[in-house]
Amino acid sequence: MEARPVKINWKRAVLAAIWSYLLLYILAFLTAAFLLIFLIAINVSATQIRILSSILTSILLRLEMFISLFLGGLWVARKIESRFILHGVLVAVLVAIIARVVTSLALPLLHSHLYQPYRVSPTVQPYRVFPTVLFELLKIIAAAVGAYVGGKWRTKPQAEQIWRITR
Repeated sequence: MEARPVKINWKRAVLAAIWSYLLLYILAFLTAAFLLIFLIAINVSATQIRILSSILTSILLRLEMFISLFLGGLWVARKIESRFILHGVLVAVLVAIIARVVTSLALPLLHSHLYQPYRVSPTVQPYRVFPTVLFELLKIIAAAVGAYVGGKWRTKPQAEQIWRITR
């Protein structure tokens, strides 16, 4: 039995990763803006705005990451023939690489301009590995599920057409 080579559509995977990352930034900007407008509209004090926006932005950013990766997986599976989950995982891995490159290039440039009142002490730093790894795995699962759903949606119309012909 011969092993078939794995065909990966790199162009679609890279484009899906870039679009997912850009969608994340757009969603994050819009969420932060609407959250700030909402908190000001309900007449919240400046101290409460800082606290609430840091908590809610953190939660909403993670949700937006899952949504953008799910949509990226959905998009990458739109025109490929097989290996949907592999392409979804590839999108998530590429987004993680893009995020690491962007943060490693941008943060040193912005570090002198940023004020970070909530720093993590060096004694707690090693214990942050597990949540980070868990979050990365959940992002991979979100993109893989998006690709799986996209692959199933893609094959469903063909099955319905065959069913209509045979009926």
